[in-house]
Amino acid sequence: MWVLLVSLLATPAEGRPLFYWGARPPVIVVDDAAAVGARDEARVVEVHAARDKDDLVVRFAFDRPVRPALSRVKAVLYLDVDDDAKSGLGQGGADLRTGCERRLEIGAIAMGADDEEKRPASTLVAATLHAVTGEGRRRTLWRADDEAAPDRLSVHGEWIEVRVPAAPLGLGASVRFVLAAGDALMVGRLGGSREATAGTAFEMKVGESTRLPGSELEVGFEAVLTDSRCPKGQVCVWAGDATVRLSVGPASARKTIDVALSARTATGIGDGDLAVRLVALSPVPVAGKAIAPGEYWARLELRHGTDLPSDVQ
Repeated sequence: MWVLLVSLLATPAEGRPLFYWGARPPVIVVDDAAAVGARDEARVVEVHAARDKDDLVVRFAFDRPVRPALSRVKAVLYLDVDDDAKSGLGQGGADLRTGCERRLEIGAIAMGADDEEKRPASTLVAATLHAVTGEGRRRTLWRADDEAAPDRLSVHGEWIEVRVPAAPLGLGASVRFVLAAGDALMVGRLGGSREATAGTAFEMKVGESTRLPGSELEVGFEAVLTDSRCPKGQVCVWAGDATVRLSVGPASARKTIDVALSARTATGIGDGDLAVRLVALSPVPVAGKAIAPGEYWARLELRHGTDLPSDVQ
């Protein structure tokens, strides 16, 4: 009986939901093939995000109820709060985290038993928000745990919800999210109309379009035509390649162009000197796992013809 009582006391009660999500779609759906984690580790499968008054509410959905696996719970979400790749973390154009200024981390903290307080061992879930510099240095801006701040962090079922206050975030009209899921990086976006400017990299999912400011031109990600990249974890004689189909032009009269990941020549678009190249394609293939067409994200880069990188002719 005493063992059962201690067990019940050590298991915190379910937290209450912090936001009504309804039928709101997730901003990130994790690709099972790319995000392979430890077998005993609870793994993020979806991320929801919403603005609520002055707060940003984020819900991490895991592949199992969270409480029984608290010692193996972790989630890392990068935020590009101004949706501008020219500011924030500088990891290089091919890294989706480039441009992110904030890093939100979820983890479990084991609390030892306190005999004097007659308190059994327990586990807290904590959220920490860091500011990230261009060089990758971090500075803590905000922290909460589900015991001291149940209105800011709540654990219930397979979900962990975090309500992050606006002040340390500094959100703009559009926010880009990058989830670090195993060895993979998954990207999503919340709110705001997107524009791509010359000299910057931007991401699109299959079926999405991005407008070029000051013109009627739009760039759309139509499809992945070929993907022969070397699967993750394998040693290949050839790195492989991938080709995507883009649509370019005003919404009423678009034309299609095919761009290869290995191409060293940027492809001209429109009537001016703008050119586009494919910088990265995610997720990375995994042997024996097919990537659904709708799961692809393309990272593209716009350049003026007179301002192309040294490796582009």
